[in-house]
Amino acid sequence: MLKLLVCSILAIGLVHAQGLSSCVGRCDDYADHSYTCQCNTYCDGYQDCCDDYTSVCLGASDSCAGRCGQSPDTSKSCQCNTVCDNYNDCCADYVSECQASTSLCAGRCGIGYDATLPCQCNTQCPNYGNCCTDYSTECDTSDGTGCSKPGVTQEEIYAISLSLYDLDVNRATASDYIVDIQSPTSDSSLQDNSPYNFFTFVNEDLLNLPTYQALINLLDNYEMIQGKDENVNQVETDEIYTFLNAFMSTEIGKQLYTFLSSKGLAGCADEATFIENLKKMWFDLYSRQNNAMDTSGFEHVFVGEIKTDIVSGFHNWVQFYLQEQAKNLNYFGYTGTEQPNLYGLHFEWYGYMKGLSGSSVGSSPEYDFAIFTLCHLTRPGSVCNVLLRSDDNVEVNRSIQTWTWTKTTPGDGLKYVASAYFIL
Repeated sequence: MLKLLVCSILAIGLVHAQGLSSCVGRCDDYADHSYTCQCNTYCDGYQDCCDDYTSVCLGASDSCAGRCGQSPDTSKSCQCNTVCDNYNDCCADYVSECQASTSLCAGRCGIGYDATLPCQCNTQCPNYGNCCTDYSTECDTSDGTGCSKPGVTQEEIYAISLSLYDLDVNRATASDYIVDIQSPTSDSSLQDNSPYNFFTFVNEDLLNLPTYQALINLLDNYEMIQGKDENVNQVETDEIYTFLNAFMSTEIGKQLYTFLSSKGLAGCADEATFIENLKKMWFDLYSRQNNAMDTSGFEHVFVGEIKTDIVSGFHNWVQFYLQEQAKNLNYFGYTGTEQPNLYGLHFEWYGYMKGLSGSSVGSSPEYDFAIFTLCHLTRPGSVCNVLLRSDDNVEVNRSIQTWTWTKTTPGDGLKYVASAYFIL
């Protein structure tokens, strides 16, 4: 029996290793750095596509080669004409194949970042100082309602992120929890290097605070297996709004709203509109597998999902603690740590492995929700550098990776949250 078990583990490891550099079964997945290369529409810009990305993920019907300017063809999975961006159905190689000029914005307004081009034509280019010379005259810099979006500088992100951190009065103190990090590990290890729980103690009074309770009430609302439809009833919808209203009642929520409003990123109306936008970006459903309405940004980031045979998402310490207490989660070890209380956690959940969960331990639900929302709106689909404070009150620069869902949108110029997590 032992020999059979060892052979099975070796076989699984061999198959996994062979799949690390292939796009088979991974086309359009968001970035997963447990793999050596990526298979989504961003990989060309980051120059980390797998060698078989073109052949596996960009078949003849998925490429603009020889199709530029053609009328929409519903038999094709994507389009290659000047209106495809309006319908969010351009092929991944539309810009490189079809744009006549790479140094002007004509026909390129709103197209995502492309590192192969000398300048950009989207709402983020003012933040990075890489707009084409005709951006301001060629592209509409409002949201269609006269709401100006002037861009957000890195210094402004540093300032607002530090302010949000300092406002987190509901963050766990040193007396509110004890962790036992035990042994280091790798994100691909199948060996349990840590026989004890990660959390030795958590003050249950902390979890009874309004925002914690509102978060906890949401955690059991989801079908954990991707590819199965989520069914959201009225009670669950009410719980979503309870969480959002609790968030907005905190000083963190108010500060975030004030800042985003000043940048035209809060809906350009009122607080109620901002709350609706948060619901759409974070809680409205979209499909990751089988055309099922099976996921949301909130489920992915704060709850976690099972994607085929691995854990996907799951970047919240409260969920980690509760699942560990329920004996659904087995902590294997840590892949890295950084102040303040940032951990790369490697674990097994319901028998499925999570390679690396970058989590801020002890931060309040309102802080996590705010900092990820800030980065999603100001640095979508990219690395977002923020300021926090170390244990000895020194400002420290940390990075958050955001991913946006590109296949569908919630409308109103918004993008679904695909993922957000601290990089460790």
